[in-house]
Amino acid sequence: MYDIFYVGSEDDNWINLKNKYPNSLIVDPNTDIYQLKKKSFTKMFWVIWNDVVLTDNFNLNEYRATKWDEHFVHIFKNTEYYDGICLIPKNITISDQEFKTRCFQDKKEINIIVSSPTIYDKFCIESYDDYLKALDNTTTEMFWALWPEIEITDESVFDVYFSHHDKYNRSENHAWQHKFRKDEVTFGGLHLMCKNKPVSKKEIDFRFLINKKEHNEIVSKHRIYDIVFISYDEPNADANYKILQQRFPKAKRIHGVKGIHQAHIDAAKLCDTEMFWVVDGDSELLPSFDFSHAVNRYDLDLVHIYQSINPINGLVYGYGGVKLLPTKLTIDMNINAADMTTSISSKIKVMKEISNITAYNTDPFNTWKSAFRECAKLASKVIDRQKDDETDERLQTWLSKGHNKKFGEYAIRGARAGMEFVLSNKSDISLINNFDWLKEQFEIHEKH
Repeated sequence: MYDIFYVGSEDDNWINLKNKYPNSLIVDPNTDIYQLKKKSFTKMFWVIWNDVVLTDNFNLNEYRATKWDEHFVHIFKNTEYYDGICLIPKNITISDQEFKTRCFQDKKEINIIVSSPTIYDKFCIESYDDYLKALDNTTTEMFWALWPEIEITDESVFDVYFSHHDKYNRSENHAWQHKFRKDEVTFGGLHLMCKNKPVSKKEIDFRFLINKKEHNEIVSKHRIYDIVFISYDEPNADANYKILQQRFPKAKRIHGVKGIHQAHIDAAKLCDTEMFWVVDGDSELLPSFDFSHAVNRYDLDLVHIYQSINPINGLVYGYGGVKLLPTKLTIDMNINAADMTTSISSKIKVMKEISNITAYNTDPFNTWKSAFRECAKLASKVIDRQKDDETDERLQTWLSKGHNKKFGEYAIRGARAGMEFVLSNKSDISLINNFDWLKEQFEIHEKH
């Protein structure tokens, strides 16, 4: 019976080994070959590293080296590589480099699989602090960095193992191809990090490693950001949400929250992703729109506004379109601003893609209310960085087009009332977000 040394810490592998071989001794990972020789009382001794898992069908106590073979290091197969457990003679000279790389000069390779590599540790890393904790806590020489925004599409990648004889790959950080958007592939997805090759905070923040080995297999894709359907009293809201859920079952809903700002804040609080999609209650999503857009790390403070089709006057612009919003900035938004989207961030990006039809013409009040609110904003020019000529042209279209469409007259009346409200010079523009007040105004206008 030979001495058995486990090189590592008190982990599950050690517990299993100790249960099977009570005579096993644990030694620090930094222990060198000379120290092990001093600790051993047998002419040969087993060395088992913490990055291998012993098979159940091999018994260390039953194996005996022949007298001739007692002058060679016996190294056994670690699945397909000869870098697993070793049986080392005390009476031969072995350098510490040989020991660390498991590449011995005087060796005998035993064609018996007695172990398999331990799977590299996995850590979900969102911040640089998470990365530093992973460096401190990993039990393996390399570890997987999984960003919260990625989804693994090929689980077999976790079978990757670099032999101890492969010094180059074991000392590098590795990156696999990642499907970032529909037609865009990057190396900002899954990474296998070398514990001995740390990276900077900026590299972690932007998911971009300066020095890395790139692998061409696509093994991950960007997760779809959380989708929240926000409704209040729209008659078609239930039907629109049902259609949305049929395509995207994980879509969430906020309903009946007073105040457009508060509704969006509550929506943001439901989300776990750093950006989230907003679909309004009167939105009829186009079949071609799939929420697949992903945002670059340096654009996470941008409000993205998609185009929408107005069913009454034919305008196509951001009114009523799907929005992609920064989650934290939305929670912290200025609730006193008239225009909700520009109160979230000073950075707005208008997207070219058409996301939906804004079917606000469901009944007289909702049609009038929607037109009133939009035209009050257009007439007051409260929307940040709007182009005056474009804004005036849109306002005139609201005021004049769509008489023959469903509830078209109510849209035009609401547009005129919203414009007159602003031009009266005594208006509080924030009232357009008070739906109870809007209901009162509608009833007053209808009486006249």
